[in-house]
Amino acid sequence: MSKKIFALIVSCFCIALLSQAKEPSQRERCDKAVKLMLADKYNEAEIILKKLTDEKCAEAFYHLGVLRYNTGKHAQAVECFQQASALGSYDGKYQLGLMKLSGTHTTKDLKGGIALLDEVVTVIIDRQMLYEIANTISNYAGDSFEEYAIKAYKKSAAPDGNEKGHVLSQFILGEMMKKKAANFKEEPKTETKNFKSMDDFLKSLEPTGKAKIYQQMYYYFELAAMQDYSDAWFALGICYEEGLGIPQPDLKRSKLCFLAAERCAPRNSTEFNIGLLSRRLGEHEDAKKYFRMAANANHTEAMYFTALYCEEDQNYQEARHYLNMAIKHNASPKHHIYNLIGSMDFHGYGAAPEPQNKIDAFNNFLKAAEDGSPDAMYQLSEMYRRGIVVKKDLAKADEYLKKAIATNIPFERKFVGDKYPEETPETEKKNSGKPPLENAIDRHAEKIEKVTGVNPRELLAQLNGTPEVTEQLKMIKVRIPASCKLPGWDFDADAAVKEIDSQLAMSRDGDYLLKDEKFDKYPVEENLAAPNPTIRYINHVSAQELTNYMESKKFAKCSPEVIKKYVQQVFGDDNTDKLQCKAWIINDNLHLLFIVDYSGRWNMHYYHFATKIGNIWIVLPGTSTLPTIDNAATANGFAMRDPHALNNICVELEDTYGRDFDSITTDLLLKAAKNGCPEAYYNLAVLYKKRRNDKESKKYSDLFEKAVKASKDVKKK
Repeated sequence: MSKKIFALIVSCFCIALLSQAKEPSQRERCDKAVKLMLADKYNEAEIILKKLTDEKCAEAFYHLGVLRYNTGKHAQAVECFQQASALGSYDGKYQLGLMKLSGTHTTKDLKGGIALLDEVVTVIIDRQMLYEIANTISNYAGDSFEEYAIKAYKKSAAPDGNEKGHVLSQFILGEMMKKKAANFKEEPKTETKNFKSMDDFLKSLEPTGKAKIYQQMYYYFELAAMQDYSDAWFALGICYEEGLGIPQPDLKRSKLCFLAAERCAPRNSTEFNIGLLSRRLGEHEDAKKYFRMAANANHTEAMYFTALYCEEDQNYQEARHYLNMAIKHNASPKHHIYNLIGSMDFHGYGAAPEPQNKIDAFNNFLKAAEDGSPDAMYQLSEMYRRGIVVKKDLAKADEYLKKAIATNIPFERKFVGDKYPEETPETEKKNSGKPPLENAIDRHAEKIEKVTGVNPRELLAQLNGTPEVTEQLKMIKVRIPASCKLPGWDFDADAAVKEIDSQLAMSRDGDYLLKDEKFDKYPVEENLAAPNPTIRYINHVSAQELTNYMESKKFAKCSPEVIKKYVQQVFGDDNTDKLQCKAWIINDNLHLLFIVDYSGRWNMHYYHFATKIGNIWIVLPGTSTLPTIDNAATANGFAMRDPHALNNICVELEDTYGRDFDSITTDLLLKAAKNGCPEAYYNLAVLYKKRRNDKESKKYSDLFEKAVKASKDVKKK
């Protein structure tokens, strides 16, 4: 065989082998293109990807979209993602869904974007990617498409074998369930007495409605907490402290959760909350410990509480150290700090010798007064009235007293320099072995229940209960005498509420929706236009019902100057541009205010009565619900100084503001009790019991017993 023929045969054989060689797969070519892109060799990568797109390769369309997006060809990138999505690429669906949802380089399309992302959620198992999808839906679509975000979060959060689930998804789900439960409206319960099967009976025991949502909230918070996520432990602590989804607040368990949060991630805010909770539980050594830890970690409020405990323990120099720390860190509100320093100065506790300590006290009270403290204004008033380190000046004293009252903030009407002997009322000796209050209730249970509408033995059981029960103690209201009823005032708030309810319908998810959202009946005013149509409607109907009533009764409107003063009293100077207010003159001593706060999302509306005491107007605690006939009578009774009205106002102050109004609450309750409302003594006993002051609680329990006995003796005569 010649050499030429041999070479020809070899060549043909090689060509045959090459023709049979396997070409690279689409996956291999895509991988090669991606490596070229990562090396910034976009032109070479694009050549490979274009050839693959001719073969209708979904993955190639996706990577070509990424390439074009990175090189600034956004419109072409969108087209590539659309092609990838149409060919079934979940990466393409994901990118296109994100762009539609955010409106990035394409028309914003919430429904289209959500639909694409939801398809991705059904197939992927990557927990981080599921979390990111859920987060994106929440950020861009909000509450309208919340169920899609929840679906993605739940899949991301679900434990699976050794995997504990995505901790942030678990925590966010807990927060979402908490919000959903707060907004949930329970449907009327229907009792099922006859069960067809055991399954029906067992099903009836399962939580439903709000209880079920709270169960889910605890479940997801606990999943995250078990992964040592500090925020989840803290959230659980708040839930137990507020008693969410449980019969009553569980303060001890709440404290344990806060301690766990502190163990996972020490923070001064957590330490401060542990201190507050320990203080409520009466565990003052723990309170001191954690307040001090938070204060040393620069928590400004903790500095004040630490100083307060130091002052109580007579560690005056240390108290001043923490107060000076708070001032250095510009703690707010300053008036608490300067008031405490002023009081210590006045008594010479760790202060300069006289008369410098009184001068220092005056200067510190002055600083507190400038920061808006009515207590400090009162102290300055007394110093001017008595001529302490300043020249006696009754006009100046009255000026500071009026300023204190005009703040409409309760203040301690006791001068720091006065010594008040403790009341020691005589009590009858009892041979029964029962406490005096229990004896009184045994004798007069029927009368008390008739007046208050509450079983007095249950009240006594609470008053003598455990600390947990004590936290649930409620003060009692009494009936307002007919003499306090406002002549001609017959506004029916219940009818207005029914009118609103008649326009609402329950949706499948438990949200209230309007049956008709055209708002034909009441044209919406600009200042009441809230983003949420249902809230906007409710606000407007409430305002319209009240306005129509006041106009029909021909009540005169207050002047703009008076209205502005009221708004400043209730909300402060800084908020006057965010509020609108109407006010009517009911009589010479009583005005009604309707205030709309349109600075937030919901356009909150408030109703306040203002009463005249001497030459000073006092704005009473407000409510977000329409005022009833009894509300008006209580306000009128307060203006008349009726003891029953004073008692009821104090119950509202305690329910609304708690400790912040202690000084004025105790003052008014004493006036009410001494002027013929013995139940006010009971309320004082409850108030001090809740504040862990058993000595004062016992004192007013005894006074309550005497008052009830005196009432019975008068009735006999």
